[in-house]
Amino acid sequence: MTKLIIFSKHFYPDNFKINIIAKELVKKGYDINVLTSNPHYHYKNSNRYKNNFFLNKKIWNGIKIFYLPVYKKKNFSFINIFMNYLSHFISCFFYCHFLVKKKYDLIFVFGTSPIFQSIPAIYFSFLIKKPIILWIQDLWPESLKDTGYIKNKYILFILKFLVKINYLLSDLLLVQSNNFKKKIKKDFRINKKIITYYNLSELKFQKFKKCNNKKIIVTYSGNFGNAQDFETLLRVLKFAEIKKNFIFKLIGIGKKFNYLKNYISKNKLTENIHLYKYIKGKKLNKILFNSDALFLTLNRGEALDNTIPGKFQTYLSFGKPIISNSVGVSKNIILNSGIGLSNNPGDYRKLYSNLIKLKKMSLSKKKKIYKNSKDLYMKHFEIKKNITNLISIFNNTKKNDT
Repeated sequence: MTKLIIFSKHFYPDNFKINIIAKELVKKGYDINVLTSNPHYHYKNSNRYKNNFFLNKKIWNGIKIFYLPVYKKKNFSFINIFMNYLSHFISCFFYCHFLVKKKYDLIFVFGTSPIFQSIPAIYFSFLIKKPIILWIQDLWPESLKDTGYIKNKYILFILKFLVKINYLLSDLLLVQSNNFKKKIKKDFRINKKIITYYNLSELKFQKFKKCNNKKIIVTYSGNFGNAQDFETLLRVLKFAEIKKNFIFKLIGIGKKFNYLKNYISKNKLTENIHLYKYIKGKKLNKILFNSDALFLTLNRGEALDNTIPGKFQTYLSFGKPIISNSVGVSKNIILNSGIGLSNNPGDYRKLYSNLIKLKKMSLSKKKKIYKNSKDLYMKHFEIKKNITNLISIFNNTKKNDT
């Protein structure tokens, strides 16, 4: 039996892809331990997970979870985010010593921001002399630059140097898109093996649904932050034909939530934009299933242009037309696969044109998009194939370590 420890800043009850991967690996006979922060991201009952000076251990679906005491974010200010990141880093460095005697075969890092969460994992790999695999979800320091958190070129240069050290000290790098692979090899001049491993979809591919909504419903589910461009969507609502024929359901949480809420109220758009705080599970899936199309948005940026958003796989599972307000890899996949329509961020006239095309879209065209979505889903994002690929990567890494 392979004994695997996962380092991840977020885990159950926070809702991330790594949860599903861990559950599936347990089904395949893996002994899984997870070192993670006390939950806070979306979980409404996160106060049940009290901070103290000890690891808080729980078992979920056969997975042993060790929750680290960390500073909990009170809002989305820079200082709150920084304190949360820093406390996770320090806590992880200290408490990993308590897990040394458990004799793991492999270390796996779910590399969301901040990428420096991998440093304690690298340190732990030296302690137990076992290989470490870093699965890169965000490009650093480009993500910080794109979202406006850090603009100073000297700080960005230092961060880039530190990121390179992280990459070099990991035994294997997994990336969530081919664009990530090309950019890392080019920017960091890293010759070591880098493997593209796509984020899986946690859902089975859904049956075709012909919607008969009175108005066309376009749904967004995800984060409301600097990485997303909602201004273009707000501008397109100035067109009378859009206001007459469309309802946009926006679901999620983030620093722009209150901005959107106030804008919608001030401009009397409550009939056209329905804003919801974070919804998960069957309730969210029902909303997506009954939507006519799904909305994806990303601002421009070095990291963002190369990122496949986590929501993409979920969207794909429903076989609905995807209306993309983005450039780069997301736009290319959507257009090349024939699964939706796309405009560049800021181009509200093109978005208007695409929404009118959606309004006029024939049933046969929607069925074609459904088929194309299923083909793409089965090729890269279907859960069984995805887990099989990951296990193969684990086995090869272990074999190279012996």
